[in-house]
Amino acid sequence: MNLEGLTLHILTNKLKEELLGSKIYKVFMPSYESLLLLVKRERDTAALLADFSCGSPMLYLPNNLPERPESPPAFCMLLRKHLEEGRITRIEQSGLDRIITIDIDTIGTARQIVTKQLIFELTGKNSNIIFAENGLIFDSLKHVNKAMSSFRQIMPNLPYLAPPQQTGLSILTAPANAIIEAMHEFKTKNSLAALIAATTGIGKITASELLAAAGIDSNTTALTAEEEQRLANAIYSLQQSANQQTSAPVYAVISRTNQVKTILPFAPTILEPGCNTKQLPDINSALNYAVTLTPIQLPEQETLQKLVIGESQRLEKKLPVLEKDLLTADKAEAQRMIADTIMANIYQISKGQSSCQLLNIYDNEPLEIQLSPLLSPTENAQAYYKRYN
Repeated sequence: MNLEGLTLHILTNKLKEELLGSKIYKVFMPSYESLLLLVKRERDTAALLADFSCGSPMLYLPNNLPERPESPPAFCMLLRKHLEEGRITRIEQSGLDRIITIDIDTIGTARQIVTKQLIFELTGKNSNIIFAENGLIFDSLKHVNKAMSSFRQIMPNLPYLAPPQQTGLSILTAPANAIIEAMHEFKTKNSLAALIAATTGIGKITASELLAAAGIDSNTTALTAEEEQRLANAIYSLQQSANQQTSAPVYAVISRTNQVKTILPFAPTILEPGCNTKQLPDINSALNYAVTLTPIQLPEQETLQKLVIGESQRLEKKLPVLEKDLLTADKAEAQRMIADTIMANIYQISKGQSSCQLLNIYDNEPLEIQLSPLLSPTENAQAYYKRYN
């Protein structure tokens, strides 16, 4: 299941409504890829379950609690030590990105209030739960080291760095006419791709529905003034419905394999063959419904066809990136020259430098070299060798 940022906005508001002010009294990990918080509210108790074990990340208030193992993992023990008896004081989504942060106030050793964070990154296969305080990581469900990601590391005692933010205007708060204006920057794209690129918070499904509501062909590259006005009206209507109360109905899109593909705040009109929709009273009910479905196994021929189509689409998306790499391949020798120069002057460089000036070992000319302050001199050289290869 893939939830758009717009749907996660509705989920965030629902969690605020249900959990703000409640106190965590027990922490469990039903599996190595799930976290369960039991909380006390003024009127009763509730639970919050983050489950990343089924291939698509889920964060919801479960109707039925999962089994709780007797031997908790180390991450669970750490959270118990720091979060039990803590009070949930803030729940926020990062813009319309798929990141939800929960602030938990606890009492420190000097009897002062200490605020700690549980950061839920609901980003598909890279989903993670990060426990942090004042921007510093205590621990996380999954560790990410330098070998796994050159952009950011998720390791204990490192500063927390959020994933790159989406570019574009918020589909929820930006004026509809401003979104239409931003689409003009993507003249080479069709209207569907331009709408997705110009905004944050929606994907292909919602963008297609907005264009259909405006009576616009998604393959159109240039919109008339009348079409732009109809699209602006459709965007405004979506903003109004998304800002309704958290008890407003939502619609689950169910695939022919009996799985919820996504959840939308409106009734979809465009469905893939074999798909259907189900109206549910609110977002949490929809998520609870999704986990009750038993997937249907497709015939082998259909499974293979789906695999081939998906792989073909993935490779087609890689083509522009590879073509760009090919254009930069002419600079390969320069990368090797820089790497060799770093290795020859390794003791003149210190970790933490962002640049250095060395004599090129091939022509003895001054050479300005950009470095990553997070890497050692040898690791910087290896990074240039990697680019060369």
